[in-house]
Amino acid sequence: MAAPVGLTDIPVADNHCHAVEAEQPDGVAQWRQYFSESPDPQMRTGDVAETAFYRRLLRRMAAFHQVPPAEADVLSARAAFSTADLAGALFRDARIESVVVDTGYPDPAGALGRDDFARASGAERADLLRLELLFQELVAGCASYGELTDAIRHRLADVRGSGYAGFKSIAGYRTGLAIRRWPADEARAAYRAARDEVARCGSVRLGYQPLLDTLLHVAFEAAAAQELPVQPTCAPRLRWNCGTCSRNAATGRCRWCCCTAAGPTSGRALTWLPCTATSTSTCRSRSRSCRSPR
Repeated sequence: MAAPVGLTDIPVADNHCHAVEAEQPDGVAQWRQYFSESPDPQMRTGDVAETAFYRRLLRRMAAFHQVPPAEADVLSARAAFSTADLAGALFRDARIESVVVDTGYPDPAGALGRDDFARASGAERADLLRLELLFQELVAGCASYGELTDAIRHRLADVRGSGYAGFKSIAGYRTGLAIRRWPADEARAAYRAARDEVARCGSVRLGYQPLLDTLLHVAFEAAAAQELPVQPTCAPRLRWNCGTCSRNAATGRCRWCCCTAAGPTSGRALTWLPCTATSTSTCRSRSRSCRSPR
């Protein structure tokens, strides 16, 4: 039998990270909530501690901190570090030397600053602009569809000059990865529906597919012109229910969200532009209903 290949001394480039929260969780209940997106409080604060991945994590953390593999001991040892010191120790232990950061989560106002992160981790960092959050901000602030598309082109005119190395999209979580070009009248109608949501709620969660797809194509054009990468979230296709379908279980054919499909969709592929070496992501899992805070 061949000897295993040792990878311990090979540095890591993590191409899908999020910023480090400046204030780390205080207490068991708050800590456990990081390990589930379930809306059920019992799941988030109790049941999650019985999952296999949580138990394995405690064992690995105990070994790292050199304490017994009990939750209280592990969290006590962890709490003895400042955020910067903890990040630095973990990065060095894992030999992470570079990271690509999706800036869409957590809120940058609550994250460890770039300079503090660089000093703590010693890692090279490239930030990606989360497109859906930019679109939501501009939909809320633009009084016409034309003003919206002009504002997006203006904001994306010099992406590197704004401090970003590329784009991040979570369209797969919102309306699916079957991104296409829509007739202008449908994109405008979706914009009006999104503006109605802004009027009702003060903000919008952009799940209107004709609008989101159209704005993504505007961003793709900017990426192509500036030779920027676009990183999609390529999870198995998720079915999302729009506000109308969530409120009315009898709704069977909404045009603007993932609940349009009469049955599961599989094997749908998407090539993301621009690229010198294009990558294609194919989702072959059966569709499933789910909800997520993203």
